[in-house]
Amino acid sequence: MIWIGTQEGLYKTVLDGNKLLLIKKYVHENQDAGSLAHNHITDILMDSQNRMWIGTWLGGLSLHNGDDDSFTNFTHEPRKKGGISGNMINCIYEDPFNVLWIGT
Repeated sequence: MIWIGTQEGLYKTVLDGNKLLLIKKYVHENQDAGSLAHNHITDILMDSQNRMWIGTWLGGLSLHNGDDDSFTNFTHEPRKKGGISGNMINCIYEDPFNVLWIGT
């Protein structure tokens, strides 16, 4: 499986010989809370627990739920402690202690 993040969404693809085949395109849908947080993808990380995290430019952070192919989204909430500090995600990193670092 090859995941490709663009400014127009997230693409789930597979390599078949020398061809890249599209399996599914994920985009943000205002009426669907389980959709991708935003279409402009800035980073993708598969963590040590095989969870896929997607950083977006203005939508915050999305976690792909493989069971139902939906997303859980995390956005900046000024009154909430322990959340992300902004919705412009530049990078995602998991350190050797399995701590997830989000660059905003």
